[in-house]
Amino acid sequence: MRNRFSYLSVISIALLWFTACKTPVVFTQGSSITISETNHYDSSSYRVLSPYVQLLKDSMNTIIGHTETALMNTRRTGNLGRVIADYTLTEANAYCQQSGQAPCHMAVLNNGGLRNSIGQGPITLGQVFEVSPFENKLVIVQLSGSQTAALLEYIAAQGGTPVAGLELEFQETAPYLVRALVQGQAFDSRRSYRIATNDYMALGGDKFTMFLQHESAEETPLMIRDVLLRGLQIETQQHSQVLDRPNLRVYPHDETEN
Repeated sequence: MRNRFSYLSVISIALLWFTACKTPVVFTQGSSITISETNHYDSSSYRVLSPYVQLLKDSMNTIIGHTETALMNTRRTGNLGRVIADYTLTEANAYCQQSGQAPCHMAVLNNGGLRNSIGQGPITLGQVFEVSPFENKLVIVQLSGSQTAALLEYIAAQGGTPVAGLELEFQETAPYLVRALVQGQAFDSRRSYRIATNDYMALGGDKFTMFLQHESAEETPLMIRDVLLRGLQIETQQHSQVLDRPNLRVYPHDETEN
């Protein structure tokens, strides 16, 4: 019986998602109902929803990619963050090219935007939704050199976050930033940088408040979840799998080095 309630919950959420743009929001009051083996489900509602439940299950089980290495959402060090950051930078630059804009220098995302890992083997559409359940859009932000320096210092202080186009070395005490390379070149605080991120962070989420001090910001029509989906599909088509990205891009300073 728990499975029936689970299916009904999933399809209800999906129906709300599909109709969200068309249905006005109505506020109401309710109470929580504990689901257990002793509860009786509404058979008439179940009969109406069950065909959609099966349709949704079939769709979520669609295989869209393959990985020989588990893609882990380990905070700061997980390879899944490097994968989605790469896809974000690639799609942001494709968008910039199509719209006649200068390319982005880097992509910076947040660990909180990723909600699951992807195990070794086939990758399903359902797993993509589990990893990226939010309706976040890709945003292109241009920061001054000083604000980019603040961004890099904050990333260093946090010990890392998913990035692409950026290599950053940090230490355990302030100032935390030891060294930063952007597209293989030393960071230059005298110039501006274009950064691909998500709309939550662009609004200062997770204390990325330096994004609020932007020189320019553009919200693209690209959804981060769709960016991940297309990236997994394309990379699997090109290489028969999602390539591993084992090397850290944000890493601690080795004090033994000269």
